[in-house]
Amino acid sequence: MNWTFKRYYYGKRNKLNKQLLNRLIEESCLAEPYTIFDDWFRQISIESYDFTKFNNVTAPFPDLLICQKPESKFALHLSGGVDSALLAFLYDSEAVDYLVGTVKGADDIEYTVAKAFYESAKLKGRLHNVIISPNEAFAAAKEILPILKEPLMDPAVVLSYLVSKKARELGHNLVVAGDGADAAFGLTSFGKSGFRTLAIWKTIEPAETLGMSALLPYSLPDLQIWAESTITDEQRKTKAVLRDFAEKIGVPRVAAEKRKMGWKGHSDWCRGQVYLSMRDEILKSPFLKLLDKDDDYVSDEKIFRQYSLIKWLEHNCVAEIDVAPRPVSYAIPSNISGSSHRRWTLPWIIRKCALCSREGRLPYIFTYNFDIFKYVFSGKLQIILYNFKENIKKSFQMSGRKKKFLYASPVGKNGKEFLAKIIKAFGNEDFDYMIFVFEDVKFEEPIYKCCTFKYEKNLRWYFMKRYITPDFCRKYDYIFLWADDIDVEGFSLKNFISIVERNNLQMAQPALSKYSYYDIESVVKNNKYAVGRYVDYVEQMVPVFTRDAWSRYWGMMEEDTNFWGWGYPSLAKSFCKLRNMGIVDRETVTHTRPTSSKNTSAPKDRKLFLEKHKEYQVARWMTLGKLK
Repeated sequence: MNWTFKRYYYGKRNKLNKQLLNRLIEESCLAEPYTIFDDWFRQISIESYDFTKFNNVTAPFPDLLICQKPESKFALHLSGGVDSALLAFLYDSEAVDYLVGTVKGADDIEYTVAKAFYESAKLKGRLHNVIISPNEAFAAAKEILPILKEPLMDPAVVLSYLVSKKARELGHNLVVAGDGADAAFGLTSFGKSGFRTLAIWKTIEPAETLGMSALLPYSLPDLQIWAESTITDEQRKTKAVLRDFAEKIGVPRVAAEKRKMGWKGHSDWCRGQVYLSMRDEILKSPFLKLLDKDDDYVSDEKIFRQYSLIKWLEHNCVAEIDVAPRPVSYAIPSNISGSSHRRWTLPWIIRKCALCSREGRLPYIFTYNFDIFKYVFSGKLQIILYNFKENIKKSFQMSGRKKKFLYASPVGKNGKEFLAKIIKAFGNEDFDYMIFVFEDVKFEEPIYKCCTFKYEKNLRWYFMKRYITPDFCRKYDYIFLWADDIDVEGFSLKNFISIVERNNLQMAQPALSKYSYYDIESVVKNNKYAVGRYVDYVEQMVPVFTRDAWSRYWGMMEEDTNFWGWGYPSLAKSFCKLRNMGIVDRETVTHTRPTSSKNTSAPKDRKLFLEKHKEYQVARWMTLGKLK
């Protein structure tokens, strides 16, 4: 039979699940790793797959597993269960490292079973036992839990993070895991029938934070669709289809018969001093009021869930949410009612959102009033504010300064006219201009009075590294570091910034127009996207950074070499840990001259730079999703 391979998105957009969130806050005892957003929009990127392999698929299972076997070397998280054992059996080679995570001093049943399977299957790859001390696990929890996309209540995320770290130490950029097999062959459901989509993200997100990729062959939607229409409930109870096939192809019985076992280690590292440290941090948190006040903190499972929630809130949200600084003096929409009249003023909400925005955080506001939740999380709060016109404008002006931008560029004689057009288009009320003059050219015309000039002959990224330091940029919200041959005819700065903010882009660029000189086609305007694209590569021609993103990027740059800047954009996402990078197709600029650095030391500098940081993943010029 013919089987069509599809792209797939888990869910739609972030509509808050009030019931689950209330349980999370009040009880912190969800039995599964739920997501607090209904159908949270998450894409499993498959654009790097070799689609020619799927032409050979005749039976969805096992062909859809076999054709996903990576060509490059990788590490496989071997848990000891049949899910990962089957992948190890199908994907085995001498280049594979099999990693088993166990907690020091705990029951090492996982490694015992994995080792027995490894030896009986006579696998060619290398087996590693990643022994984790309680303190290492606790340190990893503090490191990974705050930076997840949302609070993840599964302790296995800590194990996955440490296993991925070990994989990176062994020189791997790819981790393979058996997550998703429960959805296809077991009793766990995904998609509209449940909110357990995060079960597969306990491997994907830790890998992404380390600049690595994760491959979960079982989570391929086509495989799950096939399984849903083929496998009976009776077979799902014991994963009979998966186990029978594993035995049929020769997977040793020790793995084929292994029943699913959750990672037991979290119970061990929650005890003793680590347990006390977790509890102490929970008790000190300003978000303690959101937890169950009658909780006696006796449950290890509950301790971890509360700790995960607390750390995520501290990193992403505004604290002290129950105290409004003044009486209600502005009208509040009727659909934001109830206790909000006693606890909230709309100007206070605005100020909190503005504070989050200036600090580069998402404007999350937590309260027991779910109507406010609904408007904050859905993005409708901005619409509500506009409806109140003058009063709201006044309160917003009270909330803080206007945004400030820096435009920095080396400019020669051929770039003078383009600089004038940029100043005219961007203005000087919100912009400061730092111009590095590297040729004998004067800027005596009135339009250039707003610029600060530094006369020095050198290369572009030498200037950026030496002068545009993070300290220098502290007062700027966005930093434009453009080349001097950019024509902004038809470009709307207001629309561009609006799109960047709406999509929380940390590093972005306008697309290049079809009239531009370019080297990489992915940065040219793509008419398939009405607004733009999330990408893993933003070219250094016209980059725009948030203050925090520039600080990270600046730290990546070489101190005394590679002033052409080649190679920096290739590692921006992985090295700088930038989650949101984008190309705005709705707003374009024109690059008016061909690249002049090809016949210089730039290619050699790029090669040396990438070799020096080979542990980081190089961008593949991929589209990761649509901007809104």
